[in-house]
Amino acid sequence: MEIETEKKTCGGFMNELAVDLRDDPLSQVGVLITSHPQQIRFWEHGLYSWLNYPFYLLLGYDHTDFNGVPMDKFVPPVTETFVTGKPFGKNGHLKGELWQMKIGGEILRDRGFKYFYKTAADTTCYKWRNLRNLCKLLDSPTPIGNQKEGGPYDLIRTGTAQIFGRTKILNNIMATWEDGKKCGAAELWLNARKREQGVKSVGFPAPWWEETLGRIHVQGEYAQNNNRSVSSTWQDGDRFNDAEEFNLLGRKK
Repeated sequence: MEIETEKKTCGGFMNELAVDLRDDPLSQVGVLITSHPQQIRFWEHGLYSWLNYPFYLLLGYDHTDFNGVPMDKFVPPVTETFVTGKPFGKNGHLKGELWQMKIGGEILRDRGFKYFYKTAADTTCYKWRNLRNLCKLLDSPTPIGNQKEGGPYDLIRTGTAQIFGRTKILNNIMATWEDGKKCGAAELWLNARKREQGVKSVGFPAPWWEETLGRIHVQGEYAQNNNRSVSSTWQDGDRFNDAEEFNLLGRKK
Protein backbone atom coordinates (compact mmCIF):
# COMPACT_ATOMS: atom_id res chain seq x y z
CA MET A 1 0.00 0.00 0.00
CA GLU A 2 1.42 3.38 -1.01
CA ILE A 3 1.11 6.01 1.71
CA GLU A 4 1.58 9.73 1.23
CA THR A 5 3.70 11.45 3.85
CA GLU A 6 4.50 15.08 4.39
CA LYS A 7 7.95 16.29 5.42
CA LYS A 8 7.85 19.17 7.87
CA THR A 9 10.44 21.90 7.97
CA CYS A 10 10.21 22.38 11.73
CA GLY A 11 12.35 20.21 13.97
CA GLY A 12 15.68 18.68 13.02
CA PHE A 13 16.22 15.57 10.94
CA MET A 14 19.46 13.65 10.57
CA ASN A 15 21.04 15.61 7.71
CA GLU A 16 20.21 18.88 9.47
CA LEU A 17 21.70 18.00 12.85
CA ALA A 18 24.91 19.38 14.25
CA VAL A 19 27.82 16.96 14.00
CA ASP A 20 28.06 16.61 17.78
CA LEU A 21 24.54 15.17 17.92
CA ARG A 22 25.16 12.34 15.48
CA ASP A 23 26.64 10.09 18.17
CA ASP A 24 23.68 10.63 20.49
CA PRO A 25 21.73 7.36 21.02
CA LEU A 26 18.53 9.30 20.36
CA SER A 27 19.63 9.70 16.75
CA GLN A 28 18.91 5.97 16.36
CA VAL A 29 15.38 6.26 17.83
CA GLY A 30 12.40 7.02 15.61
CA VAL A 31 9.48 8.36 17.67
CA LEU A 32 6.03 7.30 16.41
CA ILE A 33 3.16 9.37 17.82
CA THR A 34 -0.27 7.91 17.04
CA SER A 35 -3.49 9.93 17.09
CA HIS A 36 -7.18 9.93 16.17
CA PRO A 37 -9.95 12.54 15.76
CA GLN A 38 -11.37 12.20 19.27
CA GLN A 39 -8.03 13.14 20.85
CA ILE A 40 -7.44 16.45 19.14
CA ARG A 41 -8.43 18.72 22.00
CA PHE A 42 -5.77 17.04 24.16
CA TRP A 43 -2.94 17.19 21.62
CA GLU A 44 -1.63 20.56 22.75
CA HIS A 45 -0.55 19.23 26.14
CA GLY A 46 0.90 15.99 24.80
CA LEU A 47 2.80 17.42 21.85
CA TYR A 48 4.11 20.42 23.75
CA SER A 49 6.10 18.10 26.02
CA TRP A 50 8.33 17.31 23.01
CA LEU A 51 9.36 20.94 22.61
CA ASN A 52 13.09 21.25 21.78
CA TYR A 53 13.40 17.54 20.93
CA PRO A 54 16.24 17.63 18.38
CA PHE A 55 15.58 14.39 16.51
CA TYR A 56 12.91 12.63 14.46
CA LEU A 57 9.19 12.70 15.36
CA LEU A 58 6.62 10.96 13.16
CA LEU A 59 2.95 11.87 13.73
CA GLY A 60 0.33 9.43 12.45
CA TYR A 61 -3.40 10.14 12.19
CA ASP A 62 -6.22 7.60 12.15
CA HIS A 63 -8.42 8.96 9.37
CA THR A 64 -8.46 9.70 5.66
CA ASP A 65 -6.73 13.10 5.81
CA PHE A 66 -5.66 15.96 8.12
CA ASN A 67 -8.38 18.32 6.83
CA GLY A 68 -9.97 20.18 9.71
CA VAL A 69 -7.14 19.47 12.15
CA PRO A 70 -5.74 22.80 13.45
CA MET A 71 -2.09 21.82 12.97
CA ASP A 72 -0.94 25.45 13.20
CA LYS A 73 -2.25 25.55 16.80
CA PHE A 74 0.38 23.08 17.98
CA VAL A 75 4.08 23.74 18.43
CA PRO A 76 5.77 20.32 18.39
CA PRO A 77 8.95 19.81 16.36
CA VAL A 78 7.17 17.21 14.20
CA THR A 79 9.40 16.07 11.36
CA GLU A 80 6.95 14.08 9.28
CA THR A 81 3.25 13.17 9.24
CA PHE A 82 1.06 10.51 7.65
CA VAL A 83 -2.59 9.43 7.64
CA THR A 84 -3.83 5.84 7.55
CA GLY A 85 -6.25 6.55 4.71
CA LYS A 86 -8.95 4.66 6.61
CA PRO A 87 -12.20 6.33 7.72
CA PHE A 88 -12.41 6.77 11.46
CA GLY A 89 -15.33 4.80 12.95
CA LYS A 90 -17.05 4.64 16.33
CA ASN A 91 -14.23 2.53 17.72
CA GLY A 92 -11.95 3.06 14.77
CA HIS A 93 -9.00 3.89 16.96
CA LEU A 94 -8.64 0.17 17.80
CA LYS A 95 -7.81 -0.96 14.28
CA GLY A 96 -6.55 2.51 13.44
CA GLU A 97 -3.82 2.24 16.03
CA LEU A 98 -2.61 -0.98 14.41
CA TRP A 99 -2.61 0.64 10.98
CA GLN A 100 -0.53 3.50 12.35
CA MET A 101 1.91 1.06 13.90
CA LYS A 102 2.17 -0.84 10.61
CA ILE A 103 2.59 2.21 8.36
CA GLY A 104 4.67 4.10 10.91
CA GLY A 105 6.97 1.13 11.43
CA GLU A 106 7.58 0.89 7.69
CA ILE A 107 8.43 4.60 7.53
CA LEU A 108 10.84 4.32 10.47
CA ARG A 109 12.47 1.28 8.85
CA ASP A 110 12.89 3.14 5.57
CA ARG A 111 14.42 6.11 7.44
CA GLY A 112 17.00 3.75 8.94
CA PHE A 113 16.05 3.84 12.63
CA LYS A 114 17.33 0.95 14.73
CA TYR A 115 14.92 1.63 17.61
CA PHE A 116 11.40 3.04 17.92
CA TYR A 117 9.31 4.58 20.66
CA LYS A 118 5.54 4.45 20.20
CA THR A 119 3.33 6.81 22.18
CA ALA A 120 0.17 8.88 21.58
CA ALA A 121 -0.54 12.53 20.83
CA ASP A 122 -2.60 12.93 24.01
CA THR A 123 0.27 11.66 26.15
CA THR A 124 3.21 13.66 27.48
CA CYS A 125 6.90 12.74 27.42
CA TYR A 126 8.53 15.49 29.47
CA LYS A 127 11.61 13.37 30.21
CA TRP A 128 12.33 12.37 26.59
CA ARG A 129 16.05 12.55 27.31
CA ASN A 130 15.68 9.28 29.24
CA LEU A 131 14.88 7.43 26.01
CA ARG A 132 18.65 7.04 25.82
CA ASN A 133 18.50 4.75 28.85
CA LEU A 134 15.86 2.54 27.23
CA CYS A 135 18.30 1.74 24.42
CA LYS A 136 20.63 0.33 27.08
CA LEU A 137 17.84 -1.54 28.87
CA LEU A 138 17.11 -3.63 25.78
CA ASP A 139 20.56 -5.17 26.12
CA SER A 140 20.51 -5.52 29.90
CA PRO A 141 22.29 -8.77 30.93
CA THR A 142 20.28 -8.85 34.16
CA PRO A 143 16.49 -9.36 34.37
CA ILE A 144 14.34 -6.23 34.28
CA GLY A 145 10.63 -5.56 34.68
CA ASN A 146 8.56 -8.74 34.75
CA GLN A 147 11.34 -10.93 33.32
CA LYS A 148 13.21 -13.75 35.07
CA GLU A 149 15.98 -13.91 32.48
CA GLY A 150 18.34 -11.24 31.23
CA GLY A 151 18.40 -9.67 27.77
CA PRO A 152 18.79 -8.89 25.04
CA TYR A 153 15.11 -7.95 24.81
CA ASP A 154 13.00 -7.02 21.79
CA LEU A 155 10.35 -4.76 23.34
CA ILE A 156 9.66 -2.81 26.53
CA ARG A 157 5.97 -2.03 26.78
CA THR A 158 2.71 -1.40 28.58
CA GLY A 159 -0.01 -2.67 26.25
CA THR A 160 0.06 -0.58 23.09
CA ALA A 161 0.05 2.72 25.01
CA GLN A 162 3.83 2.76 25.47
CA ILE A 163 6.23 0.63 23.46
CA PHE A 164 9.99 0.94 23.05
CA GLY A 165 11.93 -1.59 21.05
CA ARG A 166 13.73 -2.69 17.94
CA THR A 167 12.24 -1.41 14.68
CA LYS A 168 12.89 -4.73 12.94
CA ILE A 169 10.76 -6.56 15.51
CA LEU A 170 7.92 -4.05 15.15
CA ASN A 171 7.85 -4.59 11.40
CA ASN A 172 7.99 -8.36 11.74
CA ILE A 173 4.90 -8.24 13.94
CA MET A 174 2.96 -5.69 11.91
CA ALA A 175 3.65 -7.45 8.61
CA THR A 176 0.83 -9.84 9.61
CA TRP A 177 -1.73 -7.02 9.99
CA GLU A 178 -3.76 -6.41 6.84
CA ASP A 179 -7.24 -5.54 5.57
CA GLY A 180 -9.95 -7.91 6.77
CA LYS A 181 -8.20 -8.81 10.01
CA LYS A 182 -10.24 -8.69 13.19
CA CYS A 183 -9.13 -7.66 16.64
CA GLY A 184 -10.99 -7.33 19.91
CA ALA A 185 -8.46 -4.70 20.91
CA ALA A 186 -5.10 -3.66 19.56
CA GLU A 187 -3.31 -4.91 22.67
CA LEU A 188 -4.88 -8.40 22.46
CA TRP A 189 -3.90 -8.72 18.81
CA LEU A 190 -0.36 -7.57 19.51
CA ASN A 191 0.02 -9.99 22.43
CA ALA A 192 -1.08 -12.92 20.25
CA ARG A 193 1.41 -12.06 17.49
CA LYS A 194 4.17 -11.54 20.05
CA ARG A 195 3.64 -15.05 21.42
CA GLU A 196 3.51 -16.59 17.94
CA GLN A 197 6.81 -15.01 16.93
CA GLY A 198 8.61 -15.63 20.21
CA VAL A 199 9.22 -11.95 20.84
CA LYS A 200 11.07 -11.30 24.09
CA SER A 201 9.02 -8.54 25.69
CA VAL A 202 9.41 -6.76 29.03
CA GLY A 203 6.33 -5.41 30.80
CA PHE A 204 6.36 -2.32 33.00
CA PRO A 205 3.35 -0.74 34.75
CA ALA A 206 2.18 2.78 33.97
CA PRO A 207 3.92 4.38 37.01
CA TRP A 208 7.28 3.25 35.64
CA TRP A 209 6.70 5.23 32.44
CA GLU A 210 5.55 8.21 34.47
CA GLU A 211 8.76 8.15 36.49
CA THR A 212 11.07 7.35 33.59
CA LEU A 213 9.65 9.50 30.78
CA GLY A 214 7.31 11.93 32.53
CA ARG A 215 4.29 10.27 30.95
CA ILE A 216 0.85 11.71 31.63
CA HIS A 217 -2.18 10.44 29.71
CA VAL A 218 -3.86 13.83 29.41
CA GLN A 219 -7.18 12.51 28.11
CA GLY A 220 -7.28 9.99 30.95
CA GLU A 221 -6.52 12.70 33.52
CA TYR A 222 -9.31 14.84 32.10
CA ALA A 223 -11.77 11.95 32.30
CA GLN A 224 -10.76 11.03 35.85
CA ASN A 225 -10.97 14.63 37.07
CA ASN A 226 -14.49 14.89 35.68
CA ASN A 227 -15.76 11.47 36.85
CA ARG A 228 -16.01 10.18 33.32
CA SER A 229 -14.67 7.25 31.35
CA VAL A 230 -12.09 7.82 28.64
CA SER A 231 -14.38 6.12 26.12
CA SER A 232 -17.10 8.69 26.87
CA THR A 233 -14.74 11.47 25.85
CA TRP A 234 -14.40 9.73 22.46
CA GLN A 235 -18.06 9.09 21.90
CA ASP A 236 -19.73 12.37 22.81
CA GLY A 237 -17.95 14.53 20.28
CA ASP A 238 -15.35 16.12 22.56
CA ARG A 239 -13.31 17.40 19.66
CA PHE A 240 -11.24 20.55 19.40
CA ASN A 241 -13.37 23.66 18.93
CA ASP A 242 -11.79 27.06 18.28
CA ALA A 243 -14.77 28.72 19.94
CA GLU A 244 -14.16 27.01 23.27
CA GLU A 245 -11.14 26.51 25.46
CA PHE A 246 -10.93 23.94 28.24
CA ASN A 247 -8.54 23.26 31.06
CA LEU A 248 -7.75 19.79 32.38
CA LEU A 249 -10.55 19.98 34.94
CA GLY A 250 -13.03 20.45 32.12
CA ARG A 251 -14.22 23.90 33.14
CA LYS A 252 -14.70 26.42 30.36
CA LYS A 253 -12.36 29.36 30.75
